[in-house]
Amino acid sequence: MKPQLSYLGIAIIVFAVSCGGDDTAKTFDPASMSVQNLQRMAALSMAEGGMPVASYGVAGSSGVDVPSIGAFVRRFGGLNGTGPTLLKRALAPSAEAASGGQSFSYDGSLHLWVATRWSGSTFSDSFYIDQSKTQPAGHLTLTSSTGWTSYPQSYKGDYAFTAGKLNGTSGSYTCTQTSPLAGFMSYKAAYADSAHVTGMSSWTGAGAKWQSEWDGPGKAGWYKDSGSWSADRSGGYTLKASDGEAAVWTFKPDGSGSAHFEGGSAVKLPADISWTGAGNFKATFADKSNDEWTWSDVWTPTDKVGTVTLVSAPATAIAEKVAPDAKKDSASPSQTGTTK
Repeated sequence: MKPQLSYLGIAIIVFAVSCGGDDTAKTFDPASMSVQNLQRMAALSMAEGGMPVASYGVAGSSGVDVPSIGAFVRRFGGLNGTGPTLLKRALAPSAEAASGGQSFSYDGSLHLWVATRWSGSTFSDSFYIDQSKTQPAGHLTLTSSTGWTSYPQSYKGDYAFTAGKLNGTSGSYTCTQTSPLAGFMSYKAAYADSAHVTGMSSWTGAGAKWQSEWDGPGKAGWYKDSGSWSADRSGGYTLKASDGEAAVWTFKPDGSGSAHFEGGSAVKLPADISWTGAGNFKATFADKSNDEWTWSDVWTPTDKVGTVTLVSAPATAIAEKVAPDAKKDSASPSQTGTTK
């Protein structure tokens, strides 16, 4: 989720120190931090559109995942999605009655515990930071207008986050799945600083694409982007901001890629970066200087989405509960046949 308008003037507000994924303070100049902030925005935009961010060279193999309400909503539908699967379990002998039921599990897309209750065509999710349900983090209500057992399948979700990495974000999704491999959705969201975003995404067996437009607080600036992915994991992404910043990304099937950044108020731009499938980045700036960083330097587990904290990693780590791997996504099966 895109934070406040500071992104449109990144060079004048970024910090010179980033707290890397290994908890080691690493120093970067304003130009490097400017590029890193645009990397964050790219990852967040993909997450909003429900794109499988970590699978496409954005995060490499660093293990640092971007929270994604878009992915959660997208995989909820479809005959093998989370919602229909829970309904099927409710029809099993000795299970919950077919008219309703409940489930509780950790969701890797949201980095939160999810308590789900359903009745008829409506699912109600309550989010929690911890497994003990002592730290509420928001809610989501999903309602189908077509039913959950056949195609086409249409549903709408309204959500709000009150804690966690998506704290302060609220919005809605309208999603239609037309087959196990195809579908589309539109979305909008508002953030704690009054900035907001609208966007849409679609997918088929051949790939996926998305586009979005972000307006800053009081519509003081804007940011437009779009991208697409092929089934072989190659893809491209472009962005343009009201302050003149622009960038073009190219992603390769092996997770590596390159990007070109230009414009804006940041010194030493234009710049070119390249990265490996493991998430190791190297930037070359207009003055021929170089800098290197990892995806963990760009997006650490301590980052908060939807607040200015995202502009640079906080100086001190924020404690966060991490669920045991064995319990992650236990009741949140991925959509079969979606592009990965």
